[in-house]
Amino acid sequence: MDLLVLFSRKKGKPKEDPGSYRKITITNPVGKLTEKLHLVRNKDNISNIQSPLQKGFTQGEIPLVAALILTELHTEAKENGNPLIIALTDAKSAFDVVWHDGLLREMNKAGLCGDNWLLFKDWYNGLNSNIKWQGQTSRTFLESQGVRQGGVWSPTAYKIFINSLLTTLETYRIGSHIGSIYVGVPTVADDVTLVSNCPYEIQSMLDLQTFHANKFRYLISSQKSCVLKLQML
Repeated sequence: MDLLVLFSRKKGKPKEDPGSYRKITITNPVGKLTEKLHLVRNKDNISNIQSPLQKGFTQGEIPLVAALILTELHTEAKENGNPLIIALTDAKSAFDVVWHDGLLREMNKAGLCGDNWLLFKDWYNGLNSNIKWQGQTSRTFLESQGVRQGGVWSPTAYKIFINSLLTTLETYRIGSHIGSIYVGVPTVADDVTLVSNCPYEIQSMLDLQTFHANKFRYLISSQKSCVLKLQML
């Protein structure tokens, strides 16, 4: 499959820095329709395995709910006089560096199999792109990583790729709770937030995230990530 790639400069970023540009993929109408039909066909399987704490690109959810969870945890910590530790983490160039073999494995675990899985595999095998810049088009080159920003399937594909991190934390129930409900990792697409009252627990959560990042071949952005400790008086 041959695709056309455009680059858009991020707001407020210097034009001399290659990292200031976001890659946008242009897919032809037939390709978009095929992606849409394939996504609709697999919607139920994806909904069944997706973490309830994933609030990005999800029907019936909005990112504001992730912020609401943090607000509730802040209020509860303040009432009880407990510290609240929040690790705001962001994957570096998240959509552009997705490891294809890892994604395909997670797709299979999500219930995509047979022709469903093979169709998705074919989209990413032999994926050729051309870059258009200032009216000129580059020669064709092979893309061996990343999901296409601008593709219909891409946000959902990334959610599946990152989902095992969220479900692992949920299984071990490491992090904050509201009552008996686990809410320790409110997430919007690649923006993963780790929340706890305990510094040792936050460290364990960060260790699990580092393990996941190493396993799936991506990096956590040091520029966009930080840890906040809110001391309630």
